[in-house]
Amino acid sequence: MKIHIIIILRKRRSIRGFNRFISNHRDDTPHVPDAILSQSSVLSTITNITELLMDAFPETKFIPVFGNHDYHPKHQFPPNPTDFYSNVTDLWKPWLDKFPNATELFREKTYYTAKIGPYRFAGLNTVFYYTNDKLTVNLTDPAGQFNWLEQMLTDARRDDEMVVIVGHVPPGCFERSRRKCWFYPEFNERYIGIIREFHDVITFQLFAHQHDDSFRIFYDNDGTPISSLFLSPAVTPWNTSLSGVGPNNPSVRLFTYSPKDGKLLNWQQYYLDLRKVSSAESSMWEEEYSAVDAYDISDVTTESLNSLIDTFENNNLYFNRYYLFNSVGYDNNTCTGDCRVTQVCSITQVDYTQFDQCIIDGSGEPGGAVQIRPSCSICSGILIIAVWFVRYIII
Repeated sequence: MKIHIIIILRKRRSIRGFNRFISNHRDDTPHVPDAILSQSSVLSTITNITELLMDAFPETKFIPVFGNHDYHPKHQFPPNPTDFYSNVTDLWKPWLDKFPNATELFREKTYYTAKIGPYRFAGLNTVFYYTNDKLTVNLTDPAGQFNWLEQMLTDARRDDEMVVIVGHVPPGCFERSRRKCWFYPEFNERYIGIIREFHDVITFQLFAHQHDDSFRIFYDNDGTPISSLFLSPAVTPWNTSLSGVGPNNPSVRLFTYSPKDGKLLNWQQYYLDLRKVSSAESSMWEEEYSAVDAYDISDVTTESLNSLIDTFENNNLYFNRYYLFNSVGYDNNTCTGDCRVTQVCSITQVDYTQFDQCIIDGSGEPGGAVQIRPSCSICSGILIIAVWFVRYIII
């Protein structure tokens, strides 16, 4: 499938004058029991995927971050320097060296910052906060990442920069599995606090992990939408063991943004419909949807996404489209009742206590008055989000 993915993304190379970059959320290795893999096999897989991407996009800037399967044993990321971290740093050095101090910071801490176009990126290792990482369960700030992020955001505010937060494991709860929430509670609470404190400099957030297509809205204490988080679906057509979740079609995402003010204007989702594939030679990637067209919104800013959520209660057309896209066109079932409540509560309530109350109330409405002030711009650039390049999928 490698060639079809590369063709989709390479098509944009012919567009001149744009800042092109790829946010790569990894999880390179097969999602299999630890006994099947080893540190050397995990590193070998990361090496293969990295070389493929560097060969396909030799001039493109990358923002790579660790996924929870990019270590052995899986999920167990130590909050201190390791030989494995150093080996991966050496692999990613051609990417990281393009940003001041990023290479050595990543080698020691597995996070870093990068300036590309209008954005200041914060590439985080959010596997530290994952409930499956038993090495960080009793810590208050693994690897000092929260303190570093707060200082970086403080500096960005001083320098009038627009920040994009990039991570793998997201905060909040899984919309397709009601009781599955990702961060340890204290880490989830602190992350939300940082978003609320620095929402004036955080333009948007990019995450992955779930293999499906969704987003999150953060609100202040008055219920005003202040930030949005995008969950990009995966290249991997993974069928999780979590009850009721189901598989997804493979997918990659392309964002367009305004280079003038950094506003996100649209995203286009490309996918491979597995039901149409009879062989590797017959597979064909195609555009699944354009967000502004499918949802009839002017752009994909926080305000516009919040206005979309407001339609989900009474407009089955947009919610049903969202739910179909949630599995990248794989799940054609109808989502009603508890399914619908869980979807909307997951989007609007990243805080665990508020999420639980939202489920009890049976409503996805955020508390407080919400003011919608959508706006748009005709000036655009290109941002490519490519997630989960897994060895056995693209080789």
